This record gives sequence, structure tokens and C-alpha cells, in this order.
Amino acid sequence: MKHIIILLLLFSIFITALSAQIKSEREYRIKRSEAPEDAREWLNDAFETFKRVKWYKEIENDLESVEAKFKYKGSKFSVKFDTNGKVVDVEYIITSDDIPEETRKVISGYLESNFNKHRILKIQLQMLGSPDDLEDYFDDDEEGNITRNYEIEFHGITDEKNELWEGLFDENGNLILLRQIEQGPTFNLDF
Repeated sequence: MKHIIILLLLFSIFITALSAQIKSEREYRIKRSEAPEDAREWLNDAFETFKRVKWYKEIENDLESVEAKFKYKGSKFSVKFDTNGKVVDVEYIITSDDIPEETRKVISGYLESNFNKHRILKIQLQMLGSPDDLEDYFDDDEEGNITRNYEIEFHGITDEKNELWEGLFDENGNLILLRQIEQGPTFNLDF
């Protein structure tokens, strides 16, 4: 009986680790009034001149968060908050030219050595830090203690399978996390 319990425990750990490498995300639009008040206040303080915020409830691998999406200084931004309204991260879309050359080389090297072919779909600069440091960065151009990562969504071909992936790389181009993106059903007819 003891061996069965140990095997079940090991199996559940294996399944948990395996599922952590799959990104399953659903989001749906919510009203501004449904977003936490602390999130709305932080956003107004950090981005005083943003336009038309769209609020979303996001469920990623059973974890809930709230996300604000908007344009600011010509870029598309998303700010993720926990359900209490505390900022988790700020992301905005960039191009590969916005990544320092040495970092870009490290990321390209990883993709080329781990995938037969790849095609980058989207790159976002992810900024992490305390709510105060992040607010000061966007509101007052103060650097503070902010971590920058690159979140790259791409199609990667391995063993003749073309799958959608998300790679998170640190500011030096080192891989932090790689997850296959689970694609939900589409409403397109496939023939």
C-alpha cells in the first residue's frame, strides 16, 4: 500500500510539472467597474495620458487575473493585475530591432538550436518590479529596480510538428520559461 501511495504521489508531481509547460489561457471582456479599484487607480497614476482602456478577466492554467489593454505613446500595452488590483507586470509590443544585438543573438541561437524552423509572431517587453517602481518608470522616467524580460510568441517546428510556443527570455537572452500554447477551438471551417 505504501508503494502505491508513493507511486501516485510521483505520478501527480509528474502530471503537474507536465501541465505547467502548457499555456492554456482564456480571457473575456469585463466592464471598467468590474476591474479592482486599486488597479484602476494605479493605471491612472502611472499612465496619465493613455487612451481607451479595455479591461479583461484572464484565466491562465486556473489562475485568475485582470488585464488592462490600451495604447500609450504609439505602442500597445497590457498591464496585468492580481484579483486584488496589485500590478503583476507591464508588457508592450516591440520589434526585434528593439532588443539589444547581443541579446538578440542569444535568443536566435536558442531558437535555431532547438527548432528545425521557427517564425516569430509577436515580441513583448515584460517589465517587473514593485508597483511604485513601475509607476515611477512610466510616470516620471525613473529607472528604479525594474527587471526586463522578452516574451516571444512563435511557431516552432520540431519533428515535423508545427506548434505555437511562448518563450520568456531574460535581458541577456537566456531562456527562463518555454511553454507550448494550447490553442482553443476555432470557428473556422477546416477542409
